[in-house]
Amino acid sequence: MSNQVVTFGCRLNISESEIIKKQLSESGLNDYVVFNSCSVTKEAERKLRQSIRKNRKLHPDKKIIVTGCAAQINPEKYNS
Repeated sequence: MSNQVVTFGCRLNISESEIIKKQLSESGLNDYVVFNSCSVTKEAERKLRQSIRKNRKLHPDKKIIVTGCAAQINPEKYNS
C-alpha cells in the first residue's frame, strides 16, 4: 500500500502537505494517512473528524497521523 496526505485549510497547509508527502516518500514508511488539519472553523474540524472516521472504516490497516492547527490546539481529541 502507499501513503496518503489529506489537506484541510489554507495555502500554508497545502504547502506543508507537499513537504509531508516528500518526507513520507523518503522515509520508507508505508500505509500511513496524514491529515493536515485546520481549526479556523467548527465546520473544518467537523469535516476533519468525518474524514478520519471514513478513512478508518475504508482502510482499517492504515496508520493515521493528524497534524496541523486542530491537532496542535486540541491534541487529546485526535490522539486515539
